[in-house]
Amino acid sequence: MQDDRIQEKLQRTLVLSVFKSFWASKESAIFPNIIYCRNIIPGPGRFGTSRNPVNNLIVAIQGIHYYLKNRPKLIIVGSSARVAPWYAHLKKIGFLSEAKLVALGQNYLSDRQVEQFEMIIVHSTREIDSHKNKIQEKFKFIHLPADGNFESLNIENGEYIFSGGGAGRDFISLIRAIEGTGLETKIITFSQKSLGFSEKIPDNCKIKWRLPRQEFLQYMAKSKFVVVPLLKGNYPHGHTTVVQALRLGKAVVSTKAASVEDYITQNIEGILIEPGNVFDYRDAIKLMAYDQSFRENCERNARIKAKKLTYTYFKNRLLEVVNEII
Repeated sequence: MQDDRIQEKLQRTLVLSVFKSFWASKESAIFPNIIYCRNIIPGPGRFGTSRNPVNNLIVAIQGIHYYLKNRPKLIIVGSSARVAPWYAHLKKIGFLSEAKLVALGQNYLSDRQVEQFEMIIVHSTREIDSHKNKIQEKFKFIHLPADGNFESLNIENGEYIFSGGGAGRDFISLIRAIEGTGLETKIITFSQKSLGFSEKIPDNCKIKWRLPRQEFLQYMAKSKFVVVPLLKGNYPHGHTTVVQALRLGKAVVSTKAASVEDYITQNIEGILIEPGNVFDYRDAIKLMAYDQSFRENCERNARIKAKKLTYTYFKNRLLEVVNEII
Protein backbone atom coordinates (compact mmCIF):
# COMPACT_ATOMS: atom_id res chain seq x y z
CA MET A 1 0.00 0.00 0.00
CA GLN A 2 2.84 2.40 0.88
CA ASP A 3 4.56 1.69 -2.46
CA ASP A 4 1.30 2.39 -4.30
CA ARG A 5 0.98 5.74 -2.53
CA ILE A 6 4.49 6.90 -3.37
CA GLN A 7 4.07 5.76 -6.99
CA GLU A 8 0.88 7.79 -7.20
CA LYS A 9 2.71 10.83 -5.83
CA LEU A 10 5.57 10.34 -8.31
CA GLN A 11 3.04 10.26 -11.15
CA ARG A 12 1.87 13.69 -9.98
CA THR A 13 5.43 15.06 -9.92
CA LEU A 14 7.19 16.83 -12.80
CA VAL A 15 11.00 17.22 -12.95
CA LEU A 16 12.77 19.80 -15.13
CA SER A 17 16.52 19.23 -15.36
CA VAL A 18 19.65 18.84 -17.43
CA PHE A 19 20.59 15.30 -18.49
CA LYS A 20 23.62 14.87 -16.24
CA SER A 21 24.76 13.50 -12.87
CA PHE A 22 21.89 11.96 -10.87
CA TRP A 23 19.28 12.94 -13.48
CA ALA A 24 21.15 10.90 -16.09
CA SER A 25 21.45 7.83 -13.85
CA LYS A 26 19.32 4.70 -13.73
CA GLU A 27 18.28 5.68 -10.19
CA SER A 28 16.45 8.75 -11.50
CA ALA A 29 14.15 6.51 -13.56
CA ILE A 30 11.89 6.21 -10.51
CA PHE A 31 10.64 9.68 -11.50
CA PRO A 32 8.36 8.94 -14.48
CA ASN A 33 7.90 12.54 -15.66
CA ILE A 34 11.22 14.25 -16.47
CA ILE A 35 11.64 16.95 -19.10
CA TYR A 36 15.30 17.47 -19.95
CA CYS A 37 16.87 20.75 -21.00
CA ARG A 38 17.66 20.40 -24.69
CA ASN A 39 21.21 20.80 -25.90
CA ILE A 40 20.28 23.37 -28.56
CA ILE A 41 23.28 25.58 -27.81
CA PRO A 42 25.94 23.35 -26.22
CA GLY A 43 29.18 24.17 -24.50
CA PRO A 44 30.83 24.75 -21.13
CA GLY A 45 31.21 28.01 -19.29
CA ARG A 46 28.94 30.87 -18.38
CA PHE A 47 26.51 30.30 -21.25
CA GLY A 48 26.89 26.53 -21.55
CA THR A 49 24.09 23.97 -21.86
CA SER A 50 22.51 24.38 -18.43
CA ARG A 51 22.91 28.17 -18.33
CA ASN A 52 22.08 29.19 -21.88
CA PRO A 53 18.84 31.21 -21.90
CA VAL A 54 17.61 29.57 -25.13
CA ASN A 55 18.00 26.05 -23.71
CA ASN A 56 16.36 27.10 -20.45
CA LEU A 57 13.49 28.91 -22.17
CA ILE A 58 12.64 25.80 -24.19
CA VAL A 59 12.51 23.50 -21.15
CA ALA A 60 10.55 26.14 -19.21
CA ILE A 61 7.93 26.33 -21.98
CA GLN A 62 7.75 22.53 -22.17
CA GLY A 63 7.17 22.47 -18.41
CA ILE A 64 4.35 25.02 -18.69
CA HIS A 65 2.71 22.99 -21.44
CA TYR A 66 2.93 19.85 -19.28
CA TYR A 67 1.47 21.75 -16.32
CA LEU A 68 -1.51 23.02 -18.31
CA LYS A 69 -2.21 19.55 -19.68
CA ASN A 70 -1.55 17.34 -16.62
CA ARG A 71 -1.76 19.64 -13.56
CA PRO A 72 1.08 18.06 -11.51
CA LYS A 73 0.99 18.67 -7.76
CA LEU A 74 4.76 19.09 -7.49
CA ILE A 75 7.35 20.57 -9.87
CA ILE A 76 11.04 19.91 -9.09
CA VAL A 77 13.36 22.34 -10.87
CA GLY A 78 16.75 20.66 -11.14
CA SER A 79 19.96 21.99 -12.63
CA SER A 80 18.48 24.26 -15.30
CA ALA A 81 19.93 27.46 -13.93
CA ARG A 82 17.42 30.07 -15.18
CA VAL A 83 14.16 28.14 -14.92
CA ALA A 84 13.77 28.44 -11.12
CA PRO A 85 13.62 32.29 -11.10
CA TRP A 86 11.14 32.27 -14.01
CA TYR A 87 8.90 29.76 -12.25
CA ALA A 88 9.14 31.75 -9.00
CA HIS A 89 7.68 34.72 -10.90
CA LEU A 90 4.94 32.59 -12.47
CA LYS A 91 4.06 31.25 -9.02
CA LYS A 92 3.95 34.76 -7.58
CA ILE A 93 1.46 36.01 -10.17
CA GLY A 94 -0.74 32.95 -9.59
CA PHE A 95 -0.06 31.02 -12.79
CA LEU A 96 1.27 27.83 -11.09
CA SER A 97 -1.26 27.98 -8.26
CA GLU A 98 -2.07 24.24 -8.33
CA ALA A 99 1.56 23.07 -8.05
CA LYS A 100 4.10 23.25 -5.26
CA LEU A 101 7.65 24.09 -6.29
CA VAL A 102 10.94 22.56 -5.16
CA ALA A 103 14.30 23.87 -6.38
CA LEU A 104 17.41 21.70 -6.37
CA GLY A 105 20.92 23.04 -6.71
CA GLN A 106 19.79 26.64 -7.29
CA ASN A 107 22.42 28.77 -5.53
CA TYR A 108 21.41 32.27 -6.50
CA LEU A 109 17.72 32.59 -5.78
CA SER A 110 16.85 35.80 -3.93
CA ASP A 111 14.90 35.69 -0.68
CA ARG A 112 11.79 36.90 -2.52
CA GLN A 113 12.14 34.12 -5.07
CA VAL A 114 12.71 31.53 -2.32
CA GLU A 115 9.36 32.51 -0.78
CA GLN A 116 7.56 31.06 -3.81
CA PHE A 117 9.05 27.60 -3.24
CA GLU A 118 7.92 24.89 -0.87
CA MET A 119 11.50 23.72 -0.41
CA ILE A 120 15.03 24.51 -1.60
CA ILE A 121 17.40 21.54 -1.56
CA VAL A 122 21.02 22.56 -0.99
CA HIS A 123 24.29 20.64 -0.78
CA SER A 124 25.93 22.92 1.80
CA THR A 125 24.47 24.21 5.07
CA ARG A 126 26.50 27.41 4.64
CA GLU A 127 24.12 28.36 1.82
CA ILE A 128 21.24 28.45 4.29
CA ASP A 129 23.03 30.99 6.50
CA SER A 130 23.21 33.46 3.61
CA HIS A 131 19.40 33.89 3.64
CA LYS A 132 17.09 35.67 6.07
CA ASN A 133 16.08 33.76 9.18
CA LYS A 134 12.37 33.80 8.32
CA ILE A 135 12.88 31.72 5.17
CA GLN A 136 15.68 29.42 6.34
CA GLU A 137 13.12 26.76 7.29
CA LYS A 138 12.42 26.31 3.57
CA PHE A 139 15.90 24.88 3.02
CA LYS A 140 16.80 21.21 3.27
CA PHE A 141 20.37 19.90 3.20
CA ILE A 142 21.02 16.69 1.27
CA HIS A 143 24.54 15.45 0.54
CA LEU A 144 25.67 15.84 -3.07
CA PRO A 145 26.00 12.38 -4.66
CA ALA A 146 29.34 11.50 -6.21
CA ASP A 147 29.23 11.58 -9.99
CA GLY A 148 30.82 8.69 -11.90
CA ASN A 149 30.96 4.95 -12.51
CA PHE A 150 32.94 3.91 -9.44
CA GLU A 151 32.43 0.17 -9.86
CA SER A 152 34.62 0.17 -13.00
CA LEU A 153 37.60 1.92 -11.36
CA ASN A 154 40.81 0.29 -10.19
CA ILE A 155 41.29 1.75 -6.68
CA GLU A 156 44.73 1.57 -5.09
CA ASN A 157 47.06 3.67 -2.95
CA GLY A 158 49.62 5.09 -5.34
CA GLU A 159 52.66 7.25 -4.72
CA TYR A 160 51.37 10.58 -5.99
CA ILE A 161 49.10 13.31 -4.64
CA PHE A 162 46.08 14.13 -6.78
CA SER A 163 44.26 17.43 -7.27
CA GLY A 164 41.77 18.49 -9.89
CA GLY A 165 38.73 20.46 -10.96
CA GLY A 166 38.20 23.99 -12.16
CA ALA A 167 35.98 26.63 -10.59
CA GLY A 168 37.01 28.25 -7.32
CA ARG A 169 40.33 26.41 -7.05
CA ASP A 170 43.46 27.73 -5.37
CA PHE A 171 46.04 25.73 -7.26
CA ILE A 172 48.55 28.53 -6.66
CA SER A 173 48.73 27.72 -2.94
CA LEU A 174 48.95 23.99 -3.63
CA ILE A 175 51.80 24.31 -6.14
CA ARG A 176 53.76 26.57 -3.81
CA ALA A 177 53.10 24.19 -0.91
CA ILE A 178 54.49 21.11 -2.66
CA GLU A 179 57.45 22.93 -4.21
CA GLY A 180 60.69 21.53 -2.81
CA THR A 181 58.99 18.66 -0.96
CA GLY A 182 59.80 16.05 -3.57
CA LEU A 183 56.21 14.75 -3.30
CA GLU A 184 54.92 13.80 -6.74
CA THR A 185 51.73 15.70 -7.50
CA LYS A 186 49.33 15.45 -10.43
CA ILE A 187 46.85 18.24 -11.20
CA ILE A 188 44.08 17.88 -13.76
CA THR A 189 42.21 21.08 -14.58
CA PHE A 190 40.38 22.75 -17.44
CA SER A 191 42.95 25.20 -18.78
CA GLN A 192 45.80 27.55 -17.99
CA LYS A 193 43.18 30.03 -16.80
CA SER A 194 41.68 27.63 -14.24
CA LEU A 195 45.18 26.62 -13.11
CA GLY A 196 45.96 30.29 -12.44
CA PHE A 197 49.71 29.69 -12.03
CA SER A 198 51.95 31.60 -14.43
CA GLU A 199 55.37 30.79 -12.90
CA LYS A 200 57.59 27.79 -13.61
CA ILE A 201 55.90 24.56 -12.51
CA PRO A 202 58.05 22.57 -10.01
CA ASP A 203 59.58 19.36 -11.34
CA ASN A 204 57.53 17.24 -8.88
CA CYS A 205 54.24 18.65 -10.21
CA LYS A 206 52.67 17.41 -13.46
CA ILE A 207 49.73 19.20 -15.11
CA LYS A 208 47.13 17.62 -17.35
CA TRP A 209 44.28 19.48 -19.00
CA ARG A 210 40.62 18.54 -19.30
CA LEU A 211 40.01 14.75 -19.41
CA PRO A 212 36.89 12.57 -19.73
CA ARG A 213 35.27 12.01 -16.33
CA GLN A 214 36.21 8.33 -15.98
CA GLU A 215 39.83 8.98 -16.89
CA PHE A 216 39.89 11.84 -14.37
CA LEU A 217 38.48 9.52 -11.70
CA GLN A 218 40.99 6.78 -12.51
CA TYR A 219 43.87 9.18 -11.82
CA MET A 220 42.18 10.04 -8.52
CA ALA A 221 41.57 6.36 -7.70
CA LYS A 222 45.29 5.53 -7.97
CA SER A 223 46.51 8.43 -5.82
CA LYS A 224 47.84 8.33 -2.27
CA PHE A 225 45.38 11.06 -1.21
CA VAL A 226 43.53 14.04 -2.68
CA VAL A 227 44.00 17.78 -2.21
CA VAL A 228 41.09 20.09 -3.12
CA PRO A 229 42.45 23.63 -2.53
CA LEU A 230 39.58 26.11 -2.64
CA LEU A 231 38.95 29.82 -2.51
CA LYS A 232 36.80 31.11 0.33
CA GLY A 233 33.05 31.16 -0.37
CA ASN A 234 29.59 30.25 0.94
CA TYR A 235 28.30 28.71 -2.26
CA PRO A 236 29.30 25.15 -3.26
CA HIS A 237 32.45 24.89 -5.30
CA GLY A 238 34.73 21.88 -5.30
CA HIS A 239 32.02 19.65 -3.87
CA THR A 240 32.01 17.36 -6.89
CA THR A 241 35.71 16.58 -6.50
CA VAL A 242 35.47 16.25 -2.72
CA VAL A 243 32.61 13.74 -2.81
CA GLN A 244 34.29 11.77 -5.60
CA ALA A 245 37.43 11.48 -3.47
CA LEU A 246 35.44 10.36 -0.42
CA ARG A 247 33.49 7.86 -2.53
CA LEU A 248 36.86 6.39 -3.54
CA GLY A 249 37.84 6.16 0.14
CA LYS A 250 40.57 8.79 -0.18
CA ALA A 251 41.73 11.08 2.61
CA VAL A 252 41.24 14.73 1.62
CA VAL A 253 43.09 17.97 2.31
CA SER A 254 40.84 20.96 1.57
CA THR A 255 39.93 24.45 2.75
CA LYS A 256 38.01 26.01 5.64
CA ALA A 257 35.28 28.57 4.93
CA ALA A 258 34.71 27.10 1.47
CA SER A 259 31.43 25.29 2.22
CA VAL A 260 32.87 21.74 2.41
CA GLU A 261 32.52 21.29 6.19
CA ASP A 262 29.43 19.11 5.66
CA TYR A 263 31.69 16.57 3.95
CA ILE A 264 35.03 16.86 5.73
CA THR A 265 35.37 17.14 9.50
CA GLN A 266 38.76 18.26 10.75
CA ASN A 267 41.05 15.26 11.31
CA ILE A 268 38.21 12.81 10.57
CA GLU A 269 37.96 12.44 6.79
CA GLY A 270 40.87 14.79 6.23
CA ILE A 271 42.36 18.18 7.04
CA LEU A 272 40.92 21.66 6.45
CA ILE A 273 43.29 24.60 5.95
CA GLU A 274 42.75 28.35 6.23
CA PRO A 275 42.27 29.78 2.71
CA GLY A 276 45.56 30.57 0.99
CA ASN A 277 47.83 29.44 3.83
CA VAL A 278 50.71 27.86 1.91
CA PHE A 279 52.64 26.82 5.02
CA ASP A 280 49.66 25.02 6.56
CA TYR A 281 48.94 23.31 3.25
CA ARG A 282 52.54 22.08 3.19
CA ASP A 283 52.35 20.78 6.78
CA ALA A 284 49.03 19.03 6.12
CA ILE A 285 50.29 17.45 2.90
CA LYS A 286 53.43 16.18 4.64
CA LEU A 287 51.39 14.78 7.53
CA MET A 288 49.05 12.99 5.15
CA ALA A 289 51.94 11.70 3.04
CA TYR A 290 54.18 10.39 5.85
CA ASP A 291 51.81 9.47 8.70
CA GLN A 292 50.32 6.26 7.38
CA SER A 293 48.23 5.61 10.50
CA PHE A 294 46.59 9.04 10.33
CA ARG A 295 45.95 8.71 6.60
CA GLU A 296 44.44 5.24 6.94
CA ASN A 297 42.12 6.46 9.71
CA CYS A 298 40.92 9.27 7.41
CA GLU A 299 40.38 6.71 4.66
CA ARG A 300 38.22 4.55 6.93
CA ASN A 301 36.11 7.57 7.82
CA ALA A 302 35.89 8.56 4.15
CA ARG A 303 34.42 5.16 3.33
CA ILE A 304 31.82 5.65 6.08
CA LYS A 305 30.88 9.09 4.74
CA ALA A 306 30.72 7.63 1.22
CA LYS A 307 27.55 5.73 2.15
CA LYS A 308 25.70 9.06 2.01
CA LEU A 309 27.22 10.03 -1.35
CA THR A 310 25.57 7.50 -3.67
CA TYR A 311 22.81 7.99 -6.22
CA THR A 312 20.70 5.48 -4.29
CA TYR A 313 20.98 7.47 -1.06
CA PHE A 314 20.14 10.68 -2.93
CA LYS A 315 17.14 9.04 -4.61
CA ASN A 316 15.78 7.92 -1.24
CA ARG A 317 16.10 11.44 0.18
CA LEU A 318 14.21 12.84 -2.82
CA LEU A 319 11.45 10.27 -2.32
CA GLU A 320 11.13 11.51 1.26
CA VAL A 321 10.77 15.06 -0.09
CA VAL A 322 8.01 14.01 -2.52
CA ASN A 323 6.22 12.05 0.22
CA GLU A 324 6.43 15.04 2.59
CA ILE A 325 5.25 17.73 0.18
CA ILE A 326 2.42 15.97 -1.66
